[in-house]
This record gives sequence, structure tokens and C-alpha cells, in this order.
Amino acid sequence: MYKEYADFALDFLKKSKVDYGEVRLEEHEPTGFVLKNGIPELSGFNNSAGLGIRFLIKNSLGFVSINNFDNKNIKDNINIAIKNVKRGRKLSENVGLSEEKVFKRNYKVPQKIKFKDVDANKQLKLLYETDSNIKNAIGRYLSLSSDVAKKYFVTTEGAKIVSEIPRASFLYMIT
Repeated sequence: MYKEYADFALDFLKKSKVDYGEVRLEEHEPTGFVLKNGIPELSGFNNSAGLGIRFLIKNSLGFVSINNFDNKNIKDNINIAIKNVKRGRKLSENVGLSEEKVFKRNYKVPQKIKFKDVDANKQLKLLYETDSNIKNAIGRYLSLSSDVAKKYFVTTEGAKIVSEIPRASFLYMIT
């Protein structure tokens, strides 16, 4: 994960003396296969990550979204957002957040069989077997995909939540 960049962003928010700040890091590792009428149409493997940075300054809310992980870029974008929030404060309605308990949690949903351990041929074989059972349908669209979402959430109040959640999905359209 890119936790060091999330921690850097949080430290920079603290140094910038925001009233409240939070940083959300999300990473995804999706894969997917599509079979249309028994013919492979598409497959995809990807890794993506991004930071969502939210902060309050004198009851005005600011937000920054970043997917270019570089400390200078993070710092520059936060500075721009802080300047914009300060300039727009006269036009802004008062924003407040509810008082909540601060949690530190770490949770992971275990995979009985890890997605990365199931090779592409096995996944395609599953789609082919499914397709062979419905060949009488004129149009058959089958999609098998998986994703592992890793999340890291930290706040200026001391909250820290780390999670890893795998998701698998099967989509079909039969006409």
C-alpha cells in the first residue's frame, strides 16, 4: 500500500493547522474476463490507487483527490485546496461534523482461495463450462471478475482504520 503517502498527507494537514483532517487511501486490484456467445471478448488486470483528503478550516470544508503519489504533488495540492477554502469561506455555509469516538481497527476478510492463485485458464474454463450449459440461448454474455480493495483511513484526531476486502462477481445476460 501507499500508506507512507497517506501519513505524509495527514502530517502536512496537521502542520497546516486545519481544524480537522482525514485521509482515505484506497487501492484496488481488479481482474476480469468476458465471454460473449462462447468467445472471449475481453480480459483485464489492473492496479489502481488514490487518496481522498478532506479537511475543515473555520467551518469550511475542503477536499483533494490525488492519484499521483509524490510528496511534492500532495503538498502542492493540499496547499491549493487550503487557499481555495480560505478564499471561499465568505461564501460558504458553516459546515460541522458530529463528534464521534476515535477508533483504531485493522480487519481483513480472509480468502479461502486467493484470487491471485487462480490462474486465467481456470477462470476462463469456468466461463466456458457455464456457457456450454446454456448454448440454446441466442445471446450469451458472461462476465467473471474479482477485486481486492485495500483501504487505509487516518484522521487528525487519531483514528486509524485499515481494511482488506476481497470481492468476486459473476454477471450474465441471456437472450
